[in-house]
Formats: sequence, C-alpha cells, structure tokens
Amino acid sequence: MKTTTIWLAALAGLATGTHAASDGLAELSLEELVKTEITSVSRKSQSLTDVAAAAFVISAEDIRRSGAQSLPDILRMAPGVEVSQIDNGRYAVSVRGFNGRFANKLQVLVDGRSLYHPMFSGVLWELDPVPLDDIERIEIIRGAAGVMWGANAVSGLINIITRHTRNQAGAAVNVSAGNKGTGNLYARIGQATEDGSSWKLSFQGRHIEPSQLGRSGDSADRLNNGVVDFRLDRDLSGGSDLTLWANA
Repeated sequence: MKTTTIWLAALAGLATGTHAASDGLAELSLEELVKTEITSVSRKSQSLTDVAAAAFVISAEDIRRSGAQSLPDILRMAPGVEVSQIDNGRYAVSVRGFNGRFANKLQVLVDGRSLYHPMFSGVLWELDPVPLDDIERIEIIRGAAGVMWGANAVSGLINIITRHTRNQAGAAVNVSAGNKGTGNLYARIGQATEDGSSWKLSFQGRHIEPSQLGRSGDSADRLNNGVVDFRLDRDLSGGSDLTLWANA
C-alpha cells in the first residue's frame, strides 16, 4: 500500500510525456493494412502479404493502446505465442509449444541482435531489453521460416525493432501506476542535428509488489528493475549509416 501511494503521488506530480504521433489502425485503409512492412522473414523490407511465412506485426500504436507494462504481456496479442506468468517477476514465453521458464527454441532479437542468455540459451523476460516506449514494432514469425537467423529459431522468431533516434528528439516523461502495487517510469532526452547525427538517452524503471498468493512476508516474486538505453546514429556517405548502441 505504501509503494502504491508513492507511485500515485509521482503520477500526480509529473507531467505525462506525449507519445510519438502515429496513425491508429482505425485510420488506416484496408490497402494500407495489408501493406504493413516486415523485414525479419527475408532480411529485406517486404509487404506482410508477400512474405512466405506465418508472420504478425505489433506496432508502437498497438503497444500504447494495450496498456501493458512488460514485453511478455505485449506478446499476448500475437496469435500462436504462448505467454505464461510464473509470478509477478518471472515469465515463460514460447511459440507452438515447448514452453517453460528455460525454453530455448525461440529466437529473440533486438534490431537483429540475439538476446539469449549464455547460461541456458534462453531469455530472461522480466529483464526488459529496451524500454517499451522505444519500440517501433515487433515482428513475430511462427514456424521454421526464421531459421536463417540461427539454429535456435526452431519454433519461431521474435524481432524487436527500435525507433530511430531522429524520431526521438526532445524530452519526454511517462509515469503510470496500478492499484495492485505496480508502477512504471519512463524518461527520455534526445537531439537531432542537421549534419545527420542524432542520439537519445532513455530510462525505464518498473516495480511490482509480491502477489497475494505468495506466502506471508515472502517477497520472492517482487519485481524491481530498470534499463538505461543509449543510442547514437549518424548518416555516412554512400547511403551507409553508423549506429552505436549500449544499455545496462
């Protein structure tokens, strides 16, 4: 109760940052909906209707409208993705079966980089790889079509594509809180220059109180985590570009 009060006070004291403008699904025509671009199937931009795979795309607008505060909860929107919440701090995610805490048959990428933990070749889903507000879209491939990304893509592939820093100039603050001891804080600052350089620094912190099903005084399923994300982009000559990305 004390933690909830603190988060609600923070919500009242801070201004909520505006989200990046994007077309809602209701504003798109049928032709625009079927022309949704996807790059994870053949490593090049294609229309969703042209890819030879069972693919699904979750846009930034879908993420904002969902109200979800964690990546696994967002993945519940995709057909064929199995999301299990073990407790308030742990998740298990898989595609087409074989689900479990240490499932290792699903390839998970951020901008084409693998997120696998070296100890068990799986993903610790409660440790958000990037702040949710920095995600442009999530491309999900079910089946063996994602095998070109590595041998671990046995049952499917999830590719998290982040927003370009030129679209994140300025500052933003987003605070949300729930009535069961949950809270989320997101803050970002960035800048874009005329010479083709842009950068951004963002932070996301999450807090979830232990579930009421836990033993009295047991805080094993309490979640407190934060991610700091920095990215620098620069346009080079000849159509090339340079990206430096680091997070903790």
